[in-house]
Amino acid sequence: MADSVSIKLEGLDEVRKAIRKLPEKPARRVMRKALRAGSTVIIKRARQLTPVRTGRLKRSWRRRFSKSFDPNITAEVLNAAPYAHLVEFGTGPRKDGKTGASRGVMPAHPMIRPAVEGQIEAINAAMRKKADESIKKEWEKLTRTKRG
Repeated sequence: MADSVSIKLEGLDEVRKAIRKLPEKPARRVMRKALRAGSTVIIKRARQLTPVRTGRLKRSWRRRFSKSFDPNITAEVLNAAPYAHLVEFGTGPRKDGKTGASRGVMPAHPMIRPAVEGQIEAINAAMRKKADESIKKEWEKLTRTKRG
């Protein structure tokens, strides 16, 4: 797999405080929705930066959420293609094991790092917007169930 990136709700203190006031299950839903929004920004940009030969590498971008619930729940963005790391980091000189013939060098074609570095503000904005929307919806659900 290619290099992966984990994103967290950091620097969004007021959002984190609001999430901590929610019960565990609604808080988890809010966190996952916010992380999904942020990771979607990364995946879209990574797909734009991915070189296309057959399209498999471009289609293989995924996100994976951490299983445990704690303040550091994360979403990991990764590429599931088995050769993604070779494209991301390139290769050194390669030789055929039997004949010793040179197979050349493949230059690196970074995808994930540039996808994150140029998008930090967009990622945070998407996460903040989705978290705010989700918090409001979860509070509405909680107040409806308490009344009824």
